[in-house]
Amino acid sequence: MRTSPIFLTVTQVIKPHIPLIKFRKGHVDSCHTTQTPQQSSQGVSAAKPAKSTSYSLEEYQLPARFRRLPLDNYEIEAINGLLLYQFSLGLKYYIKLNIENYLMK
Repeated sequence: MRTSPIFLTVTQVIKPHIPLIKFRKGHVDSCHTTQTPQQSSQGVSAAKPAKSTSYSLEEYQLPARFRRLPLDNYEIEAINGLLLYQFSLGLKYYIKLNIENYLMK
């Protein structure tokens, strides 16, 4: 198998380098040394529990730019019409299956 001349020129132009991105997964950082944890004389009961900082916002607490726009009548009619159409298709399919099952008996 022959290597292409483009591949040869590219590999000749690219020089070995140290990548700027450092991947840490699976690699122990050299600046962090592993030390054995010191046992405190106060015991475990003196440890403070971690405080939770998460909170949730209700819809009325959102700023105006993040609130949903109200639906106009055209959008409501489109949604209701689509649901009605899907319901009618499902009803037709259900009736068709029942008739076929009735005729097969």
